[in-house]
Amino acid sequence: MRLGRQRGAAAVLVALSLVVLVGMVGIVVDLGRLFVMRSELQNAADACALAAARELDGDPTALTRAENAGIRVGTANAVNFQSTPVAIVPADVRFSTALSDGAGGNTNYLSQADGAPINSRYAMCMLSRPGVPMTLSMVLGVGALQSVSSLAVATLAPAQSSCAIPMGICTKGPAPTYGLNPGDWLTGITRPEQRHGRRAVHAVRVWWTERIHRSIGVGLHRRRHVRLA
Repeated sequence: MRLGRQRGAAAVLVALSLVVLVGMVGIVVDLGRLFVMRSELQNAADACALAAARELDGDPTALTRAENAGIRVGTANAVNFQSTPVAIVPADVRFSTALSDGAGGNTNYLSQADGAPINSRYAMCMLSRPGVPMTLSMVLGVGALQSVSSLAVATLAPAQSSCAIPMGICTKGPAPTYGLNPGDWLTGITRPEQRHGRRAVHAVRVWWTERIHRSIGVGLHRRRHVRLA
């Protein structure tokens, strides 16, 4: 009689174990998929922020150019194992004059439509991918739909803190700071190269100055903006 009562117990244990095993496999598969998708989304956010920050030169059209550049470069990326293009809207690209607010958060970042300041120096891209369906992990009670998000912040800054190449800057006040502060943006005007006379020496100095601008990443234009390190 005891043997008859124990008959089929192994099948019950196997069935219960299968539920747990399927759930654990589901967690590994679904969490791995979410992790890959978040990495892909982070790549898009990084590209978006870098492209937008490169356009923040203080010009009245800077925010429009930065927003367009961030969307154009960011949407060139894809998620879900590179099968779905990333979607970026203007509200996802935000700007600020400071890296963070007083509490270390991101509440100081505003989109262009919400009134971001024209002199913004920091660009932030906040991307999200809602409605990611789960598979086997739902056996353990995990929600059928999950979401992933990423953000990135970038600014235009010198590639190095010091440079051995001399560059003259007009003073704006008395010593010792001469009216200049680290982080100030200065505008300089260069001249075309001259091959004869005293202008040749000036042209050489301008050429070295352009090399500095190249390292800063501002771009070679007649009118240049330089930020003090």
